[in-house]
Amino acid sequence: MVFKYVKYLLLSLIAIIVLSAGLIQLTGYSYFWRALSATYLEGKTTAHIDDTNNFAQRIIETGSV
Repeated sequence: MVFKYVKYLLLSLIAIIVLSAGLIQLTGYSYFWRALSATYLEGKTTAHIDDTNNFAQRIIETGSV
């Protein structure tokens, strides 16, 4: 009896994770995966000084002052 509830809970959790991942991809926030791998999967818990190596950079030119 308890096994049925645990199985239902685990299947529900997996469904929520899969739907959330799909929603992240479809809404254009796919950079989330790069940010996730560049921080949490490297053992960091927040932004760090080496983020410039993990993400694309571009120069923003200023107008004449």
